Amino acid sequence: MKTHYLFLLCLGMVLLVSSCSTKYPRGTIRENHAVTNIFRSAEINPDYNYFYYGIVLEPDTIMGIDKGYTVQSRFWSPVDLTTEQLQTWITTLDNAPQDNVFASSYMGRYQGAYVLDPNGDRVGMWYSKLDWGVFEFQPDNIVVPYPPALKEIDRGRFMNRDD
Repeated sequence: MKTHYLFLLCLGMVLLVSSCSTKYPRGTIRENHAVTNIFRSAEINPDYNYFYYGIVLEPDTIMGIDKGYTVQSRFWSPVDLTTEQLQTWITTLDNAPQDNVFASSYMGRYQGAYVLDPNGDRVGMWYSKLDWGVFEFQPDNIVVPYPPALKEIDRGRFMNRDD
């Protein structure tokens, strides 16, 4: 269990250091209940390419990005998402035993968010138990999504435990 927290700490530190060294503008996510409802009703947007982060049977995050962008990432796996696959994921995630790695404000549930470019324009959707997403926008409509994480306030609650 402590190894998991150490991994999260190291990942956070790598992201912090890398966030200071990029020359490209950043985007982020903004929580939205309508997006949660879209995912929970298993709606697939035909204008999006879909990706997941985590293990294929129980992803930590599912993300759709406008097809006008090329996603480059070693951490995100592309998926030809179908309604059936999304329904299976939602059912599995709803019934899976809850681990402690959920955003505290999510109360053990996955939540939806819009993916925003540096100008605040919507370029995709996000469904996750994690509440922090950062995206680097490079020339030629290339977007680089970083691994999702917990916001600093939630990361702190894991660092002060005696598991």
